[in-house]
Amino acid sequence: MQGDNATILHLVNTDTKNGKVAKIRFRGAANSDDVLDFQVLLSPGDVWTAAVTKGDNGFAQLVTADNTCSIPAFEKGVPVSFLDGRLNPNLKDDALANQTREGYVEIFNSADIPGGKFYGSGNDANSALYTATKHVAGKAPCTASVIQSALYDTDFTAAAASQNAAVKLGLDAPTGGLTGDWYIMNVPNTTTYSGAATALVGQGGKIGNFVAFPQNDTIKIATPEVFTADPSLVSKGFAGYTKGVTGDWVLADANTAPVITAIALDFPDLSTPYYAAASAQAAATQASNLTKALAVSSITNQYAKDASIAAKTDWVFSMPTRRYSVALDYSKQTATVPPARVFTPVTGTGVTSPVAVAGVAAGVVGATQFFYTGNTKVVDGKVCVDTQGTVFRDREETFKSGVPVFSPSTAKSARLCGEANVLSFGEGATAASVLGASVAREDVGAAALFENGWGVMDTTNGGVGLPILGYSVQKLTNPQASAGVSGNFGITWAHRFTKVN
Repeated sequence: MQGDNATILHLVNTDTKNGKVAKIRFRGAANSDDVLDFQVLLSPGDVWTAAVTKGDNGFAQLVTADNTCSIPAFEKGVPVSFLDGRLNPNLKDDALANQTREGYVEIFNSADIPGGKFYGSGNDANSALYTATKHVAGKAPCTASVIQSALYDTDFTAAAASQNAAVKLGLDAPTGGLTGDWYIMNVPNTTTYSGAATALVGQGGKIGNFVAFPQNDTIKIATPEVFTADPSLVSKGFAGYTKGVTGDWVLADANTAPVITAIALDFPDLSTPYYAAASAQAAATQASNLTKALAVSSITNQYAKDASIAAKTDWVFSMPTRRYSVALDYSKQTATVPPARVFTPVTGTGVTSPVAVAGVAAGVVGATQFFYTGNTKVVDGKVCVDTQGTVFRDREETFKSGVPVFSPSTAKSARLCGEANVLSFGEGATAASVLGASVAREDVGAAALFENGWGVMDTTNGGVGLPILGYSVQKLTNPQASAGVSGNFGITWAHRFTKVN
């Protein structure tokens, strides 16, 4: 949402029989801190849309004119500002607001709202929740008392608890079927970039665990580690400030208290067990399995800097599972000491669950680690990880601007700082990039580049790869466009990856 950019989201329920409870969470680009979360209740075949822009106070804000129900409820056309409660408290004014203007979005199908008539005295009626969220003449009733009973008042541990004779709210285990799309639009510059959300789907066609947590900030979660591997949320002894490449860590360096007190609205996240029974082992294993599924050893895409069409390029990288290996503890920051890294000690399928010893979880030796003390560092308040080199080529293999230069030309290793990182091409530190990124941006020096070409980034990371999603955006201008005709164009190309076996 930098400058005049606006991000528009579309969420589609392709299930034409059942409604969906969708937990939506916006996370900041720097360190995946939660900046806004809520729940949307889509009826069968429903579509929810919203726009995110920069507000007058500098913070990102979300506005929707949709008739779909949500908790909390949105007022049509009234912006809701993003929040800074989980951001680095050492930041002030626009530096703090800026952290809300870049990031990524997580969407979870946490429960279904079944369309079957299982209720009423003769089991011939829909649930109260289905009736409250089903559109009638193009608009859902959104009965506030029913939605609050289902998704605010009580923490139902299983779908059956919301379906018993006394409650009859009608939540059920999630079956999937959500699709998402996005576009970034800049009206003054008449450019648009677009793409589809990446879907993570469990194997085997199984129904997922019921993971609908109440949208409530007063319900504290006593054992958060059974629902998350996020090292900032887990209990005493389930995270550490030092972690080795093989998973070993120093018990004396374990956390003595949660970095953040976990509350109901923090869940679900990407590590919340969807198939196995909830446990610290299951959460760590799910985080590890997802990280492994997303891990890539190289990233390839094109770039353009053709001056005749004012070409500019940004590469975007997102690592949405990194939060479950390493986060930041801002409470340990001082005027001279950066925030402290805090690590999840357990990862990898089949490793032993943490064992509490005098209130401290034992470290696990031998587990594969994607992020650890030795390959990460804190730079400008962000966790950074180095890649293993980037090679750039021109379009003609051996020529650059008419001068015979043998390719490839090798740039210094790119550094990925932050969770949603932007790599600009030859713009320098002060010139605006295509997307106007400033929270987590690096720049490839012009000397390393050809005018136009393509590149390969090495992300082997000791053989395990890095869990990266992303794309390239290019902005081009036609100098021959006549007055009154837009000459700006936007191109979006998904990255090509080499997967880790």
